[in-house]
Amino acid sequence: MATEPIMAPAGEQNAFSTHTFHVRVTFGSSAIASYRSKDATIARTGAGTYEVTLPKAYREIVGFSWGFKDATGATLNLVISDESTLTTTGVVTLAARVAAGTDTDPASGDKLYLSLTVSCDVLNDSFAG
Repeated sequence: MATEPIMAPAGEQNAFSTHTFHVRVTFGSSAIASYRSKDATIARTGAGTYEVTLPKAYREIVGFSWGFKDATGATLNLVISDESTLTTTGVVTLAARVAAGTDTDPASGDKLYLSLTVSCDVLNDSFAG
């Protein structure tokens, strides 16, 4: 029997056992007015800081993307400020920051579109460079 090459395209992920959570957040005045997500929750913990709680603990974050739809207000960057409890409680802390580095609440009416891809597969450790 001859060995045939696999003629299928590469998978859409380059990490094993990933799950992507999508969260859409609408901000109010110094608060989250509403959010939409199937399995993740998000809560404001302070000025410009937010905790995303996933349904279980994960080993690592393998992807993070976001975008703001500004109603008004400052241009913000979203950063992962703490992922130390991801492996125990499934919580990731995010911070919305202005260019100067200050955590700042989005303006009322702003919307955040967030995608967070996580994995709990130890096989991903073999991809270290």
